[in-house]
Amino acid sequence: MVKKQLLGSEEALQETEIKFRELFHHANDLIFLYELTVDRKPRFLEVNDVTCQKLGYTREELLSMSPRDITDPECLVEMPTIKKELIEKDHVTFEWRYVAQNGHKLPVESSARVLTLNGEKVVFTIARDITERKRIEEIVNHLAYHDPLTDLPNRRLFEDRAALALSHAKRHHHMMAVLFLDLDSFKIINDSLGHDLGDLLLKAVTERLKGCVRKKDTIARIGGDEFTLLLPEIAEVQDAIKVAQKILEILEQPFMIKGHTFQITTSIGIALYPDNGADIDTLLKRADISMYRAKEQGKNNYRLYSFP
Repeated sequence: MVKKQLLGSEEALQETEIKFRELFHHANDLIFLYELTVDRKPRFLEVNDVTCQKLGYTREELLSMSPRDITDPECLVEMPTIKKELIEKDHVTFEWRYVAQNGHKLPVESSARVLTLNGEKVVFTIARDITERKRIEEIVNHLAYHDPLTDLPNRRLFEDRAALALSHAKRHHHMMAVLFLDLDSFKIINDSLGHDLGDLLLKAVTERLKGCVRKKDTIARIGGDEFTLLLPEIAEVQDAIKVAQKILEILEQPFMIKGHTFQITTSIGIALYPDNGADIDTLLKRADISMYRAKEQGKNNYRLYSFP
């Protein structure tokens, strides 16, 4: 009777082991076991087929390696904290990045648990590929900070960058400039020829504006036909004036779009730090005021802010 029970237990154990191995090797996630060590790099003890496929290594290659060997170097700084939590709680969930043999970085959501195997503590990890989730997150994040039509920074990103630039300008005692642009008579073009052509014109204007600034400058679209420019470091007022003059010249040249020729101009207002304000809101308001003064004085020109 006892012998029968023992045989039954062994068979059940073998059946469980077979099922586990099937799940281990046919799962859609990366699954692996590695040593839990204190004073040396742990080695992989077992890896499933998906781990090999996703990382581009053979099973034999991975079994001669450590999890550290395939970890994105930027993640390594977090390893002591994760290991400490794992030892204290026997379980930890975290986001991680592994590096495949071809250099591709694989973002994963990992769940690691401490188990005892043959009297030794090991770490059992299931890692889910979250590449698609990360891609969608990046798109959503980009849309939150960029204008969907021109892909320029929107007001939110402009103000974030302007705040950083202003902080830097205050620390290092240098000038910076904010320019406010409004396209002259754009509404007439948009209303008479339609929004589709108007959108194409805005994109063409954007490309020309990009050619007027330095890499460290920021151009943003903050309204229908309104743009702002941030010049974070300038040596003198003339630097901002030169940019404004360049914009006026380049936008005066005709635009050819789908068989239509467009002649468009812009009015530009300029506000300077520290002369015209010590915070971004004030600089933007005063650049806006200067832009309207430029319009009142004939359009197609620029005006520096001056106190009433």
